Amino acid sequence: MKYTVILTFDLEGAEPEDYEKAKNILADHGLFPVSPKKELSLPQTTVLGVLNKDIEASQLRNYFWKLFKNEKLNPKRMLGGTLSDWAMKIKQK
Repeated sequence: MKYTVILTFDLEGAEPEDYEKAKNILADHGLFPVSPKKELSLPQTTVLGVLNKDIEASQLRNYFWKLFKNEKLNPKRMLGGTLSDWAMKIKQK
């Protein structure tokens, strides 16, 4: 089953290029730092998208943690979940 996923993370002892590497890893899995219709930019280390992987929701954190470690990134914190319904609001000028 494919899930719409939101994930936020922190890396320990990381340089800006480490965060770019992490975002590229996540983009390869269908997760991006913008909402699906690109109308909302998400906070710097938050990504959203449809995960291109058949994985149980309960396994998300361990899956991405291991991906980062395999790429020599040092995750410090990670929070993720699947979405069945969601909404957003953008402040109008």
